[in-house]
Amino acid sequence: PVYTIPFDGTIRFTSSQHDLHYQLYSYKGELIWEGDNIHSNNFSSLKSSVYLLRVQSEQAGGVYKVVVQK
Repeated sequence: PVYTIPFDGTIRFTSSQHDLHYQLYSYKGELIWEGDNIHSNNFSSLKSSVYLLRVQSEQAGGVYKVVVQK
């Protein structure tokens, strides 16, 4: 199932690892933001669209879909 949560400008990602690096891409593959502390950033300027969040650590990594609906 897919759950829709109203977008408040914050992207939350929960992990037990602490050395995470994030890259946020548009669905067209353009890098929008990159850094280590995604929780303290305000992404309220993002337009309604689908984005890809790449999360990397020393042990693992993954790509997650972020859907922004305003």
